Amino acid sequence: MEKLPKKYYDRLSNLSVRVVGEAHQHAMRAGSAMLDSNDLLYGFTAVGSIRKMPITNELLVAAGLTKTAVETAIAINKNATVNVRIEWAKDARRVLENAIAFADDRESAFVEPAHILHGLMVEAKRSLQQGVGRVIHKITPYLNLNQMLKAIEDLLSITDRKDRAESLADQIAVDNRAFKLLDAQRIETRRIEGNGANTLQLLDELAAAELALKIKRLVRDYLQSRL
Repeated sequence: MEKLPKKYYDRLSNLSVRVVGEAHQHAMRAGSAMLDSNDLLYGFTAVGSIRKMPITNELLVAAGLTKTAVETAIAINKNATVNVRIEWAKDARRVLENAIAFADDRESAFVEPAHILHGLMVEAKRSLQQGVGRVIHKITPYLNLNQMLKAIEDLLSITDRKDRAESLADQIAVDNRAFKLLDAQRIETRRIEGNGANTLQLLDELAAAELALKIKRLVRDYLQSRL
């Protein structure tokens, strides 16, 4: 367990303070002595569900990471003893450190919720077997974390929105064609073998491709609306 330096809190925007506050309350309700990366993910979805945040909350919802889904996946013990003193687990601290570094790269004076979300995705990539990576993979196993990181970076772009939107439009056109070919292959494979292993694998690939397209369209539409 580790304390979070005050200088970290001083970098948080008002909305990010709300995210951390919700995470803290979630840890307390779980009777935990530690605020971990799962608590931060819940905090993000909790604030996003009641306050209009930048497009990042829509991105999380599009990926299937809603407040209800996250809360269910974490499955806290409602009868746990509440701890008065909550300290930061190492994974939660890494999330915030990565969020600060991401904000610094973009010359942002404050750490916004989008920076925290980026930090959560970086932490999830460390392992799908524990922490926030396990919860995200449990909820949405077809989510491409590298795509989520790229989507957040695109959403925060300022100077090259048009180029990014055009690039995404080109990618979507190619992905649409690939999706149709994959679906045709799935139909033919199912006709030949029924619900065999190959059919199930193609269904998994289709689910992943559909989710990727959904995220790319969301980001493209947002960028085009900001031109």
